[in-house]
Amino acid sequence: MTDACIEPRAIRAIGVSGQQHGLVALDAAGEPVHPAKLWCDTETANHNTALVDRLGGETGCLDKPGLVLQTGYTASKLAWLRDSRPDAYRRIDSLLLPHDYLNFWLTGERVSEVGDASGTGYFDSRTRRWREDILAEIAPTRVLPRLIESHKQAGVVRYALAREPGLAEGVVVSSGGDDNMLGTIGTGNIAHGLVTLSLGTSGTVRAYSEAPVIANNAMVANFCASSGGWLPLICTMNMTSATTRVRKLLGLDLSTFNERLANALIGAEGVTVLPFFNGERAPALPQATANFFGADQHQLHASQFVSGSRRERHFRSALRPRAAWRPSRGCEPNTSDRRRCQEPCMAPDGGRYHWHLGDLPYGHRCRSARCSTAGCLVRALPQHLARRPLCATGASRREIPNQPQTRPRRCL
Repeated sequence: MTDACIEPRAIRAIGVSGQQHGLVALDAAGEPVHPAKLWCDTETANHNTALVDRLGGETGCLDKPGLVLQTGYTASKLAWLRDSRPDAYRRIDSLLLPHDYLNFWLTGERVSEVGDASGTGYFDSRTRRWREDILAEIAPTRVLPRLIESHKQAGVVRYALAREPGLAEGVVVSSGGDDNMLGTIGTGNIAHGLVTLSLGTSGTVRAYSEAPVIANNAMVANFCASSGGWLPLICTMNMTSATTRVRKLLGLDLSTFNERLANALIGAEGVTVLPFFNGERAPALPQATANFFGADQHQLHASQFVSGSRRERHFRSALRPRAAWRPSRGCEPNTSDRRRCQEPCMAPDGGRYHWHLGDLPYGHRCRSARCSTAGCLVRALPQHLARRPLCATGASRREIPNQPQTRPRRCL
């Protein structure tokens, strides 16, 4: 607060966001019974499969919680704790998510917000209520925290905690929520017609709906929005985490990696990377592993595989289109609704991408906080029935179709 030149007593409210799906199990004294198991943990794949089967498979999941449980969700982590750490499991008094725990630390209140709770696996995203019958398959229902909507406060900062930094009494702590969802809401995605693409450690695609979205596609998760309504999404677990691993494999710092990636040819001369370094959630391949293929001995020759070489750039280039493509795997065209979406696709990103692949209507526009300054265009490829638009950077619209490195390749 000192560095930010903020007077502590001027603070009236605090809001917290945090990663979704993590399991923070507390005992009666409010102490964790086991280190938190986080969103990207795929060790619970077998437990998730067993739980989905007990719920009646994909059809049963869509009927009960309103979405198909994925390995990253909280429910399978709780089942893992029960089977693998029974002593810790028996001490559980309440179940919280990571951002819930921070709210608990600030206020002493054990509550959960409906948007964040949507990713537990024991929450009904249609009725915005806990599914106690699902939790009863794993743990006693008494451990569930009180549910609140996003417009409700979680509590006020505890007096003992407020006193040390000099906060006034009664500082409100908001409901808070899942960090990715709140970032989506920050792009203005609170009304029909906007799509938000987030490229972080994971990658997500979200679109607002005024009603629950129960899709036949098991990869689409019907989550409640922290702004009211719903924000169904598709999520991949390997996005910038994958590019970071490849960068470290090549021994490059971030600026050098980005510079050489920007100069790499699209297609990478056939070198392909399947970047499932941490399993995968969409599609549901929790035990998948990463693969590099399509390379020959010339491309892997020691004298060529050095910093700055053409072949090294191929490995970076091979990763790029796949990273942009994976979140779109769960997007299918809505043939029953042929209305043209007039709003642009929001693509918050941390770098420059030559290609964005996704299922958008023909002629759809793209707006990106970073890419828009370089000149950004979305075109649907007619030979693919407008299901795979190409977003390429260039100085002008005229340049993009004429640049050899941005011509569409049918193999994509």
